[in-house]
Parts: sequence; structure tokens; C-alpha cells
Amino acid sequence: MPPVKWTVLLRIALVAAGLAAGLVVYRAEDRARREQSSRLPYSVWQELAHQQLIQPDMTMRLSFFAEQLRLRLGFEPPGLMHPDHLYDKAVARYERIVLDPRRGVDPAQDNPYAKYRLGIIYALRDYPEQAQPLFLDAARRDPGNEPVYVALARLFSPNVEDDKELQGVLPQLEELPRWLQDTILPRYYELTGHDALAAAARKTATAHQWSFGVWVLIVAAVLLVLAGVGVRLVLAAVWRGAFGTLKRTDAGQARIPLLVPWRLLDAAEMLVVLFAALVLLGLLGGLAIRHFGQAVSDPVTRAGLIAAQYLTFILIGFLIMMRRVKAPTDQKLSVLGLRVVGRLGPLVYAGVAGYSIYLLALMAQGLIVHSTPLAHLEGLQMGIKLLGQQSAMSIVVYLVLLGLVAPVAEELIFRGFVYPALRRYLPPFTAVGLSAIIFGLMHMNSLALVQIVGIGIVLAVLYERTRSVIPCIVCHAMNNILVFCLILLVNY
Repeated sequence: MPPVKWTVLLRIALVAAGLAAGLVVYRAEDRARREQSSRLPYSVWQELAHQQLIQPDMTMRLSFFAEQLRLRLGFEPPGLMHPDHLYDKAVARYERIVLDPRRGVDPAQDNPYAKYRLGIIYALRDYPEQAQPLFLDAARRDPGNEPVYVALARLFSPNVEDDKELQGVLPQLEELPRWLQDTILPRYYELTGHDALAAAARKTATAHQWSFGVWVLIVAAVLLVLAGVGVRLVLAAVWRGAFGTLKRTDAGQARIPLLVPWRLLDAAEMLVVLFAALVLLGLLGGLAIRHFGQAVSDPVTRAGLIAAQYLTFILIGFLIMMRRVKAPTDQKLSVLGLRVVGRLGPLVYAGVAGYSIYLLALMAQGLIVHSTPLAHLEGLQMGIKLLGQQSAMSIVVYLVLLGLVAPVAEELIFRGFVYPALRRYLPPFTAVGLSAIIFGLMHMNSLALVQIVGIGIVLAVLYERTRSVIPCIVCHAMNNILVFCLILLVNY
């Protein structure tokens, strides 16, 4: 066995030191976020609180759309889609979240966003006495949004007598999600004596509820088509496995192994540098947001900041990766897997097929755990938190970033560079699993780790079967675009 070169030992030491430094900085920043607020835990718990509301919010909004179907078309939706059934189901879900017995033990389970939603529902049902404690509890739990909760308490106070008591309330009410504004603004205008504005608000709410339902139907149709493709592929595979026979020409054939001009240490080195860059860029982005405040709160500015962070991250990875790919400049991308093996059509279809099977698995998971299928897909994105309204330009920036830049760049890095390095030394099953775990950990999103690892497995299998990143890019792009559309729909 030849002796290990000192340069290799030095690189291993640098990789270990870089990983340790990145972990130290990440843990320090994580601890600072935890200590930022003693009442409402740091951003991960905020994400979890909003995530809990996706299912009841969508159910409540679907009940409004079902009511519109009944009024506009004279169509009586069947049992499970009846507006009254959907409405009661949403209310029951809010109540379960608010009354969760764990919140008395674990403060992180106390969800102020569910409380004020339930307070609005109670108040609109003419139970203002039950609504007031919910608004006040939400204000105590989430002091950052206290003016909004106080405005709701004033609007739905059982003692409100004239519009003077509601002065200054409207700006706070307009900070609520748009669909909640649709439910309360008519009430505000009625109490302040603006009947014409109340009628206009009801008309706007009706149009918004209708357009939301139409978009839901469009997205549902796309999901059903993709799920149908997945079902067909699964059934075909089961049929071949049960009743098919192995062709003699296939017997004994072995696939050509993956041999690339870089080693596992090269991939580990790049991953550690990327992890350190990710932590540092996240830290700098957080400092910029805290320092400049309102200057970076504009949707376009925030989108530009996120794009700059991500492009810097990708550029660092590409500079390291290209130095390790020992090939002529015009062939580097081909060596990394950006190549057409045979015809382009089958590669594109392979990507669609792979994503269809992944989507089918997500839907099955949702049915098993009795939750809305795809309810957690928004957590798959790295660093994108679309919890507010977006402008047309910021939507375009995110769409280009998620639908084009991220799939191409991440597939070249993780499937084109990291996976072949693992495959040089490991069998397919182990390499696929390990690469998927690395892919999930690099996203640094604990709430969606299982889903990210799941799609990482699909992407690695696609590369293993085709030796091309093109199916992986197609699959990855479909996932990102669908997730982005769902995010926009949730915040519509």
C-alpha cells in the first residue's frame, strides 16, 4: 500500500477544520436566534406555526369557494366538498391547534396565529366574549404583531359604540393575510358607517375567493395528471416484476461503472467549503436585514438580496468544482453529466416520470398521516420565506432562480460532481442513500429533511440509470416550480 502524501493529509485536516468552524458559527447563530425572543421562539418555530395553519387555512378558503359555486352556478357540492362541512372541518382544526395539551408543557406548541384566526371566527359568529381572550393571548405570545391583535380586539369588542373607537384600526387590519381581510373589512366599513365601501369590499372578497378556487382547481388538475403518470409507472413495474420474463440479451450484462477524474476527497472539500459559505452568507444576510431594516423590506430588494446570496454560493461551488474536473474547458460540463445520452426526449420523460413517482409517494404519505397532501412542500425551499405579498418583479426573480438556476446548478454539483465521487468507491444503493442525505443536510431545513432526502434519492437514481443530469434537472425544476406555485397560492 503506497504511503499517504502529506498534501492529502493537509487537505483532510483543512476539510475537518472548515467543517468544525462552520458548525461553530452555525450553532452560535442558531443560539442567538433562539434567545432573540422569549415569547415566540426563533424563526424555525415561526415556520412551524405557519405550517400548522396551511391545512385549516386552505380548507376554510375552499369552503368560501364552494359557497361561491353554490351561489353562482346553483351547484350543490357533494358531502366532503360541501361548504358547511369544509367550514366546520377548518374550525375544528383551529380549535385542536389552540387547545393542544402540549402547549402547556412546550411553549413552542402555543400558536398565536391560530388563536387570532379562531378569534375572528368566534367574533363573526357573534361570540365576541370568547374571541377577546384569544386576541389578547396572541398579543402576549407574539409581541411583534401586537398592534394587529389589538386592532382585532377593538374591531370585535362587544362594547364598541361608534366609529371614533375604531380610528387608526384600518392600517393594522390591512397587515393581515388578504383572505382574512376579505372576511373582516366589510365588518369594519359597516361599523364605521361606510356602506358603499362595505359593499365594494364584499364584491372584492367574492372575486378573490372565486379566483383562488379556480387556481386551486388548475393546480389540482396538474397534480392529478402527474399522479396518474406515477400510478401508471408503478403498476407497469409491478406487472413486469410479477409476470414479465428476463430477456436473454439482458442476462449477465453489467452497466459501465462511473469513473471520473476526481476523488472523494475533492467532493468532501467542496461540500465543506459550500457549507461554510452557506453559513457565512446566511449570517451576512441576517446582519444586513437587521442593520438596514425597512431598506431591505421591499419585496424586490429582498428577492435581489436572496438571489445575490444564492448566486454567490453557486459561484463558489463552481470555481472549486471546475478546478477538479481535469478535462478541456469545452468538455467540463459534459464530464459533469450535462450531456445527452441517446435522444433528448427519453431523458426529459425520465425526469417527469421520476417526479411523478416522488409526488405519488408524497400524496400517499399525506393520506397515511391524515393530513393535506403536499402540505409541507413549501419547506423544501432553501432560504425562501414567502409569508407576505410579493410584487410581479420579485415573483419573476424567484421563478428564474428556483425554476432555472437552482435545478441546473445544484444538479451539476450534487449529481454531476458529488454522486460520481461517491460512486467510485461505493455500490449504487449506498451511494444513492448517502448522496441524498448529504443533499438534505446541505439545505439546512430540519422541518423538511425527510422530503428533501426523498427527492434526493429520486434524483440520484435518475443519474445512476441515465448517466446524465438532464432528467435530474427536469425533475428538480418541476419540484421547485410546483412548490413555488403552491407558496403563491397559499399567500394569494
